[in-house]
This record gives sequence, structure tokens and C-alpha cells, in this order.
Amino acid sequence: MKKILYASIMAAAYVIGAAPLQATFIGSQVTATVDSPTLGNARSVSVTQTVGTGVEFPSGTLELLSSGVPSGVFIIGVNIDVGASTIDLHYTTGATATSATFNGYVFDFDSSSPIITGVSLDALSTFTPGQVPLGFGPHEVPINVEGLNFTSSSRILVDINTAGVSSVPEPNSYGLMLTGLGVLGFAMWRQAGLRFLRR
Repeated sequence: MKKILYASIMAAAYVIGAAPLQATFIGSQVTATVDSPTLGNARSVSVTQTVGTGVEFPSGTLELLSSGVPSGVFIIGVNIDVGASTIDLHYTTGATATSATFNGYVFDFDSSSPIITGVSLDALSTFTPGQVPLGFGPHEVPINVEGLNFTSSSRILVDINTAGVSSVPEPNSYGLMLTGLGVLGFAMWRQAGLRFLRR
């Protein structure tokens, strides 16, 4: 009986103290912009999409601003898929990104999206972490591609870490757990009472 009680207590502790889950961006709003020659200097029109299945920003979605952009500047063709915890860039044309302090993409997630705690370049990327400087803020991921030489098969895959979401059980789970503990307690109390009567 002690073993059953111990197992029940351990199960309850596991349910109550379950590890946090990775939050997801599915359903969040994300805005993409191309910045150059510095971060914060937008060269494209901002485009907002809802993160879901499929490519959120197909090649050609991000367009240059109508004024203030030097001649000869263009946006390299890329399909951008924002996933549950990734940003996946698949290039569709070959070109070399202009060298600058910052020449790349900025992804701003809405304030109700998960808080970003870190980013890293996935091993499936064509480039190395040293070639693609990444940054992050609570709801922002800038990806600097300045000076990179792209082919039509180049890929940049960014993994995003977020603050965990507590896996709090539903109220009915607590009710079921407490009912089970009550039944165990009653059984132990009854067994202890029977022992007392036998003496």
C-alpha cells in the first residue's frame, strides 16, 4: 500500500511540475521588411502575414520602396516560410547581396506572440553561423545576409527559441487526480481501521 501511495504522489508531482513546452508562432502575425545599409533603414514595403502552413512570403512579395532607394538596388528572389519555431529562406535566383553594415531581413512578430529568447542558424543552412549574423529581440529577428553569394539552391534556416509555456493541466485533470488521492486515502484509512479492530 505504501508503494501505491508513493507512486500516486510521484505521479501528482509530475503532473503539477511538468516541464515547460516550447511556444509556437502558428497563428501569430509577422511583418517582414528588407533593411539596408543599416538596421532600421527600410528599403522595402513592410508586409504582414499570419504564420501558418505554407510560404508566408513568396518570392516577389517584398517590394522596394517607391522612393529613396539607390538605382541598381534589388531584392534577391527568395521564398520565406515562417514556421512554428523557424524562419526558412529558400532562394530562387542567384545573386550577391551588397556589402553593408546591415543588408537583410527583419521579422517583427506581434506582441501577443511568444517571447524570443534566442536564435541560431540550423545545420541544414547553406551557410555557416559566421557568415550569417543573427540577432533577436523579444518579438524581432533580424537576419543579416550582407555580402553573401546566393544560388538558386541556397537556404538559410533559422531556429528560434522562445520562453516556455507552462503545461498547466486542465481543472478536470486536477479533479481526477484529487479524486484518486481521496480514494487511496480512504482505502488506507479503512485498512488502518481494520488493523485496529483485529488487535
